[in-house]
Amino acid sequence: MRPENGNDSIKTTYESLGSDSQSANRDVLLDNGVMFFNVSSIAGGELSFLDNKVGVYKDMIDRNRLNLTTIAWEWN
Repeated sequence: MRPENGNDSIKTTYESLGSDSQSANRDVLLDNGVMFFNVSSIAGGELSFLDNKVGVYKDMIDRNRLNLTTIAWEWN
């Protein structure tokens, strides 16, 4: 991930807990899991607040994998 205006970046690792098996016949796949964030740039950058954070997420992915929407919540 990178901010729109900046050189900051962050590495995100996704661990999927599984997809919605009932979505197999639909045009959209549903997925959920956890995200692990690690800042890969200079400390104090725009994304530094995410360093060493864990999030819970859900995804909606079209069958062609061209469009992806992810909603995530911070896990404290």
